[in-house]
Amino acid sequence: MLKPERVIALDSIVGEDDTDTRLLREMADKAERYILSFAWCLQLKEGFFADGFGGVLAIFLFRADISNLGQDQWTWVFVGDIPSAYLEKDRDYGSPQDAFKRYIEGLDEWVAAARAGRSLRGLIPIEARTDFETTNAISRRADTLRQHILPHISNNRFHPGPQSQQ
Repeated sequence: MLKPERVIALDSIVGEDDTDTRLLREMADKAERYILSFAWCLQLKEGFFADGFGGVLAIFLFRADISNLGQDQWTWVFVGDIPSAYLEKDRDYGSPQDAFKRYIEGLDEWVAAARAGRSLRGLIPIEARTDFETTNAISRRADTLRQHILPHISNNRFHPGPQSQQ
């Protein structure tokens, strides 16, 4: 996938070829369904593709109305051959790379807590079993993402503007 210099509206996603385009658009649909599955997500107003690789990983950014937080809240969503998750966008996660790095750190924290039998409350919200095999698989996946994918994720800063693009 060519690295976007800015986020791309969901209806404008184009991959390196027809297969990549189809996979990325399917991942966009999955990301929308994922974020809308939470009762606190009242409405999606905009969605953008930030970076990714069709069928492997995609990072999206949504502007949504969130109960208890208000209107026009920005949320990063990660989907693909990884545990789906979201992160509220704040100044610390201004680029897809920043957000993805935090996602990977969140997986590490989740694995450590699951292995130690500690509460997962307040950690990255992934749905996975906490057994030995699953935590090892997630740990290996986090290492692979950190070493082989993270360096290739865009570090362009996202600045919402009149059209919510950089």
